[in-house]
Amino acid sequence: MRLPHHLVRHSSGIWHFRMIVPKALRVLLGRSVFKHSLRTYHLLQARAHAYVLGLRYAVAFAAARTAIMAKPPIVEDILAAGNRGG
Repeated sequence: MRLPHHLVRHSSGIWHFRMIVPKALRVLLGRSVFKHSLRTYHLLQARAHAYVLGLRYAVAFAAARTAIMAKPPIVEDILAAGNRGG
């Protein structure tokens, strides 16, 4: 059975979720890895929980990316900055 790449089994047998934060978001989020215990010994339950957490983190990362680029630059602003020597 194929395992999701963010699903890790601890030496105790309990499954953990591990998500690496994209490099561009590490400063904003203040972490490089998110790790959570799924509190289960069963692989099928762990897979279901991992898929849900993966989706939630994907949404959070997308929101963080839009926060970084809250306002796209306007052509007039770029031209004005060029005229000022910026």
